[in-house]
Amino acid sequence: MAILSDPFDALIQLQQALDTYRTSSWLGSSLSSGGAYPPLNVFRKSGSFDRAITVPVEIDVDQVTAECHDGMLTLFLPRAERDKPKLITVG
Repeated sequence: MAILSDPFDALIQLQQALDTYRTSSWLGSSLSSGGAYPPLNVFRKSGSFDRAITVPVEIDVDQVTAECHDGMLTLFLPRAERDKPKLITVG
């Protein structure tokens, strides 16, 4: 095992290993981001970056909010009313 002097190098290597794992054929045809949280880890030492994601539902863009606490960015993307599931009573 190599000794890494920069902790960001270790994080980048871990992210690359996880990306390799997610794209391997071991997962079959399932989506690797099908869980509750899509994989959006970003490791940058400085500078600016952007990241675009596609979500499987329509978002109410007027209600989107973001919070940043202790270096953790949290985005709140509320589902648009017209895209929410509807309850139909059958009686």
